[in-house]
Amino acid sequence: MNREIDDNCGEAHATLAELVRDPLIGLVMKSDGVDRRSIERLFERIARERPNATRRAAGASRPAGS
Repeated sequence: MNREIDDNCGEAHATLAELVRDPLIGLVMKSDGVDRRSIERLFERIARERPNATRRAAGASRPAGS
């Protein structure tokens, strides 16, 4: 096997946002009928809502009366 490929196996260096902006991935999404802007809006919505969900989950895990 190619040692260079084996050394990089399993390492992730890009964020989801970076991957969505990648030209090759953009072509794959386009060929699959995926709208890039819809994915970007989904990520934006998750980024806005996630901190609230984390706070709600933390509050729900506190014992009564805390």
